[in-house]
Order: sequence, then C-alpha cells, then structure tokens
Amino acid sequence: MLFAGAGYEVVLFDILETQVSTALDDINSQLKSLEDSGLLRGDKDSGEQFKLIRGSDKLSEAVSDAVYVQVCVCHTLGAEFLAKIFTLFGFPGELAIFLLATLVSIC
Repeated sequence: MLFAGAGYEVVLFDILETQVSTALDDINSQLKSLEDSGLLRGDKDSGEQFKLIRGSDKLSEAVSDAVYVQVCVCHTLGAEFLAKIFTLFGFPGELAIFLLATLVSIC
C-alpha cells in the first residue's frame, strides 16, 4: 500500500489465485479504512491507489519491469530454497532493489 500511495504500480504474486484475491480484498478494505480515518498516505484516494495494485499467479508477469522485488518466504523452507529464488531473479542482477523477508510468526 505504501508504494501505491507513492504512485507506483504494485503486483502481488502467489501460485494460488485464492491467496492473491484474498490479499487484494484485504488491501482494498485497509485502504478504505485508512482513508475513512484520515490516515491514507499519498495524494490519491483509496480507489485510485487500489487501481495501482493487481495480482498475478505468473511470476514472470509479477517481476516484469520491476524496480523493487520483495520475497516473503517461510523460514522453514531453508537456504536451498532461498538460493533458488536468488538464482531465479539473477540476484544481484538488474533489479534495482531485492529484499528477502522471512516470515517466522505465521509458518
């Protein structure tokens, strides 16, 4: 939401389409709530910001022309899986920023 508030297009990726649609519904709800509370960042309203956010179940589509990629994986997947992610993206290749976040609390 922060990036959409700054005017960037955002693409959420998951191999499960239901995960993406659930996340988009939640983001839309949160944007509206922030707007209603006067806490929405940026100069666009919640609807305009939400139009900048979309989902995909195709990784290549999600990272196409990206300047920032954030990968959130469960810590129990291990270093081998993380190495495959780095290889997939050609890290530290042409992407401007690549952030790997480890989700510990929900795994």
